[in-house]
Amino acid sequence: MDKFKHFINKNKMIIIPVIIIMLFAFMKLFINKPQEEIKLTLTTSKTEYKVGEIIDYKVTHSPPDAKIYEVKLYYSFYTELDKDMTTIRAKKRGTFDLYAAVLDKNGDQVVLSNKIKIRITDNPVSLSASYTGSTLEGTEINDDSSLVVKVTYESGNEETVTDWTITNPSNLISGQTSSFNIKYENVECNLDITGTKAITLGEKNALNKALRYLQTMPFSYTGLIKQLNYEGYSDSEAMYAVDNCGADWNLQAEKMAKNYLDVMPFSRQELISQLIYEGFTQEQAEHGVASVGY
Repeated sequence: MDKFKHFINKNKMIIIPVIIIMLFAFMKLFINKPQEEIKLTLTTSKTEYKVGEIIDYKVTHSPPDAKIYEVKLYYSFYTELDKDMTTIRAKKRGTFDLYAAVLDKNGDQVVLSNKIKIRITDNPVSLSASYTGSTLEGTEINDDSSLVVKVTYESGNEETVTDWTITNPSNLISGQTSSFNIKYENVECNLDITGTKAITLGEKNALNKALRYLQTMPFSYTGLIKQLNYEGYSDSEAMYAVDNCGADWNLQAEKMAKNYLDVMPFSRQELISQLIYEGFTQEQAEHGVASVGY
């Protein structure tokens, strides 16, 4: 033992640095020991769900004792998260990839699981449609027409769809109502569209003149037709313009009653008679007079 101590004391200047180097080497080896690769696995009991059903899933990782900061599940807007923040429920029909990922402290994905394609089903039960395009005679109503088609599903969900078809496309006929059959998957509906006559240049100009008149002074329905006749427009042109000018005749009666009272005093009956003389109906005249306090 004394010889060993003597040896250590004699050679400590060499032995101590060697020991320190060996310790550092051991520590480096321990710290940099390669970590076993983490594998993330996602499983579900099935891949097709109905709207409202809970999507059952399980995420496991190996090795089981691997140090993981966070595991996050990625779903889609076809699903929703329940209040417990872990249960995923099918929300609307569609297909999406469900997968999980291991996140680091920065929120970056460092390990991805396998992806499972999930399909959410919801059977259509009814269909409705509206038309927003031209109704002029000769317009063809087909799969490219301006239709808004909405479908209602078993779950009560509604959505606007685009992959519908018209089974009986045809051209509109002026003055005739055509019924079009619209089909989407296993549901269908009918949409009635009435064709209108193409507008002539005279009708177009008469309408523009009627709108200009209404911007400057009030008119009754018949009073505006007479004014357009006076301007040289035919009866059909004038009637087209007045029918399509969008005027509220009760409002026109209100404005005319006020204009008359701004000029001179009238009794209630005199004012009603004056408005009727201007072409307003009895009901419109009484409404106009009532609006000014009579």
